[in-house]
Parts: sequence; structure tokens; C-alpha cells
Amino acid sequence: MAEYPSPSNLPTDSEMIRGTSRLEKIAIFGGAVVLSVIGTGIAVIAGYGIYKLAGPIIDKIF
Repeated sequence: MAEYPSPSNLPTDSEMIRGTSRLEKIAIFGGAVVLSVIGTGIAVIAGYGIYKLAGPIIDKIF
């Protein structure tokens, strides 16, 4: 069995937020935005690819 740290000695969310500098907060938020934009881009490209491949098949079915 792995020993997990008890919740009592872990820093709380407010302590972790207070501990991070403004620059770190901006970096974390910026990173999240960049990842979400990249993820959206991949989803759009994948969706368009599926549409281009499956479009003619779907048109034949319906």
C-alpha cells in the first residue's frame, strides 16, 4: 500500500493561491488558455476531417 499524505498537512487551496506570485498565476492561466485553444483547434480539424470523410457516406444513407 502506498502511503498518501494526510489532508491535514497538505496546504489548502487559499494557502496555495496566496503562495503563488502574480506572475505564476498569469503563467498558469496563460498556459490553460493556450492548451484550451490548441485543444479546440485539434477538435475543429478532427471534426472537419471526419466531416470530409464521412460526409459523402452520410449523404448516401440519408
